[in-house]
Amino acid sequence: MNRKKTVVIGSIKPGIYYRRARAQIEITIEIKKEAIIKRDVHLRNATVGESLRITGQVGTSHSILESGQIAATIRRHLRNAEFDNLFVSREELERLLDVWKRWHLNDMRAGCAHQNKLLPWACELLGVGHSYDDLMKIPDFQRCPHCGYNYGSAWLYEPLPEGVVNFLEQFGNRPWDKEEKNSEAKT
Repeated sequence: MNRKKTVVIGSIKPGIYYRRARAQIEITIEIKKEAIIKRDVHLRNATVGESLRITGQVGTSHSILESGQIAATIRRHLRNAEFDNLFVSREELERLLDVWKRWHLNDMRAGCAHQNKLLPWACELLGVGHSYDDLMKIPDFQRCPHCGYNYGSAWLYEPLPEGVVNFLEQFGNRPWDKEEKNSEAKT
């Protein structure tokens, strides 16, 4: 069963997007349950359990201003104190943003566990806007010295920790929408 919920997290002060209108921000959290075999980040065959998708949207009653992967936008609004109303606690929202960054698309990891540990260092070394080709200049990404995996050669699965799933279930003090059977079960 797939689980999905949309939570309005707050509104942005007038003047940030429009002179008089408040913009509202909502987050959609979706956990898909699949029963397929895929290699995990340790290069073992594993049954994919739950995969996480998080998206956001900034809009007014008549237009969408931003949509998709807007975690950086939300962080900027928090940092700049641009929320007019916040409907979840600041701590809860900051934790959601950390979960979003770490676990979004957990079934589509480009690197093995060893390479994923090196990724923050590599990103800092290469700077903003680096490409896959830049990453491939680092020998440990061309071929992992521990397991031999070539970065980006497959989408690997990393299981969601139970604590993350529990946090998402409680986020926004809102239950999941009506459960949907996944597309495989419908056929």
